[in-house]
Amino acid sequence: QLNPANGCQRCVVALSTDSWSDNDGVSCDDGVFCNGKDTCSGGSCRASDVNPCPSDGFFCTGNEICDEYSDSCLHTGDPCAGGDGNFCNGTETCNETTDECDSSGNPCPDDGLFCNGTESCDEENDVCAESSNPCPDDGLFCTGTEFCDEEADACEATGFPCTGEDQCIEEEDQCCLPDVPATELVCNDDGDVEAYDSCGKLLLVEDCVAADENGVCDDGVCGCAPGFTGEECTGCVVYVNGTLGDYAAADGATWVTAFEHVQAGLDAAAEGGCEVWVAAGTYLPQGEGSGEPDTDTEPAASDRTATIALQSGVALYGGFVGDEIARSQRNVEDNETILSGDIDGDEDLAGNAYHVVTGVNGATIDGFTITMGNADGDPYERQSIGGGMLNVGASPTVNDCSFKSNAAAEFGGGMFNLDGSSPVVTNCLFEANTAGVYGGGMCNQLNSSVTLADCIFQDNEAAEMGGAIYADSESIVNANDCEFTSNAAALGGGLVVQSVTTGESEFVNCIFEGNTADLGGGVFIENTSAFLIGCSISTNTAMDYGGGMWVERADITLTDCELRSNIAQVGGGMVQLGGSASLTNCIIRDNTTEMEGGGIFGKGFQLGLTNCTLEANASEREGGALAFEDASLVMTNCIVWGNTAPQNPQMGLHSPTELSITYSDIQGGFEGEGNIDERPLFVGTTLYLSSESPCIDTGLNSAVPAEITTDLDGNPRIVDGIDDGEARVDMGAYEFQP
Repeated sequence: QLNPANGCQRCVVALSTDSWSDNDGVSCDDGVFCNGKDTCSGGSCRASDVNPCPSDGFFCTGNEICDEYSDSCLHTGDPCAGGDGNFCNGTETCNETTDECDSSGNPCPDDGLFCNGTESCDEENDVCAESSNPCPDDGLFCTGTEFCDEEADACEATGFPCTGEDQCIEEEDQCCLPDVPATELVCNDDGDVEAYDSCGKLLLVEDCVAADENGVCDDGVCGCAPGFTGEECTGCVVYVNGTLGDYAAADGATWVTAFEHVQAGLDAAAEGGCEVWVAAGTYLPQGEGSGEPDTDTEPAASDRTATIALQSGVALYGGFVGDEIARSQRNVEDNETILSGDIDGDEDLAGNAYHVVTGVNGATIDGFTITMGNADGDPYERQSIGGGMLNVGASPTVNDCSFKSNAAAEFGGGMFNLDGSSPVVTNCLFEANTAGVYGGGMCNQLNSSVTLADCIFQDNEAAEMGGAIYADSESIVNANDCEFTSNAAALGGGLVVQSVTTGESEFVNCIFEGNTADLGGGVFIENTSAFLIGCSISTNTAMDYGGGMWVERADITLTDCELRSNIAQVGGGMVQLGGSASLTNCIIRDNTTEMEGGGIFGKGFQLGLTNCTLEANASEREGGALAFEDASLVMTNCIVWGNTAPQNPQMGLHSPTELSITYSDIQGGFEGEGNIDERPLFVGTTLYLSSESPCIDTGLNSAVPAEITTDLDGNPRIVDGIDDGEARVDMGAYEFQP
């Protein structure tokens, strides 16, 4: 029997009848779960030493704990759930295998955007932060401003920050143009010219000649003291200013004491080989005995032989205001200086001086308008030639002059060159001059060869030959970059060159446009040889033969030239009778004729055409492009297409004409090696070959003259146009450039 008050005691009569015996070894419960399984010992309920909630062997459930309240064993839970307190190593997770807490890693991965920089972890604030601009200033001014290009994931720069001619100065962080004056030129205390450049640097612009050596600095210009000129102020100057009037004190030594008349200045300058500077105004030739300011002040109205006679070794300059200290200060356009033959002052040619100016060897005339000369006097006294300027055995230098409205009864309204005269004429205008026979603008005869550069001949007229220029009797014309427009004559509206057996005339980059004549609207060449290079002969008209050119018993060479839109009854572009013509890299286009040979008409001559294009020429009878009789034609690498005529629209070739036509594109076909009959496929309305043209790489290289290395446009002449590894010339004037 158990003790009702103590389950660890029982009644064992055999042991005692009046006391409870220990009931050791039996289970008991002391009411506390967490001290484990209880056992009676010594009559009391005693707790065991065994934890009722031992470890379950799983790290990730946490620690096992005894919950007295629920009389159960509990887990503390995920030991990694609370993290390690470090934001920047990411989220911790429990690893049962290793019995450890693992971190997820960087919680701030790249967001894929280059331009917000690299993402980083901010431990202090437990946030992900973006870095600063990934494209900071590189510190170099001249690369421009740096910026971020998201599309390219790269840092770029705006590039060179300067505009115009400015240079970038890295050391100064500025754009400017060093060593080029940007401020007003001024004279410094040393008498030299200085200015600042845009970089702020003071420049010595010009080191003037010292004052004790006749140098002067005035208003930012280096010059010379009155009476002196030249780089070292060692030359002499005589001054002319017609606005001051004639007075006894005039000696030409200064602008203040300038001569009134040009001839007085020239005569005074001849003594020392001086320059003559002439202020703007109108000046007349002086009669016999004039030139002294205290004697004759005006030319005799009846003395038509009066002329402004240039002096050997003297340079005559116009275009001055009348206060300059350096020739560079003059302005020819603003300060027109006129030498007029209107000695009677009635503004009419009748009664004017026969020659406004007469030339001499070693003289220079520069910056004048020469006008109103009228050479209509005695031919035996040479009074019917050279109304504007007469050169007889004289070779002056003529620069920046205008010859306007001069006349000659016979030859050379503007200028006449005779007996071995060889003037050099540069940047001059010949306008509205007339001649009763030859050379409205200029006439050259008897071994007189003129050299022209950058000159314009317009609206000049000759009754018989050479509206602009006439040259014969071993007289050669060499012209570079000149224009002949709207001139007229019976023969050779623009130009006549004939009867030269020694030497050849040459015309380079010249324009003959809108000239008219009966024969040879633009150019008339006879009994001589001539070269035309890079010239344009267009919109000229001949009432009869040769709208662009008339060539008779002459040998001519045309290279890189155009004959375009010329008109004639026969031979719209050109007529050649006898002699020979060689054309290379030329265009003959849009010329028209009422009868034969819209492009070229020829008889009894030899014609060579190499790499030429003849297109859209028209004849109302025969031979839209070419019409020949008793001629020899060698054509290679050419295109003849789109020409029109009722008969033989491309070529009207009459026997006995010797023909060799090869490697050419002939509309309608023509028998010969390498010839084709295919549309040339030009680009639009131009004559350039399109990439599909059958004329590309179909010519004959050996036919191209050795000296010809470029086409009409200046591009390489022989190239590989179809990319087959072989450079082969094209047909036509233009080479296809792949």
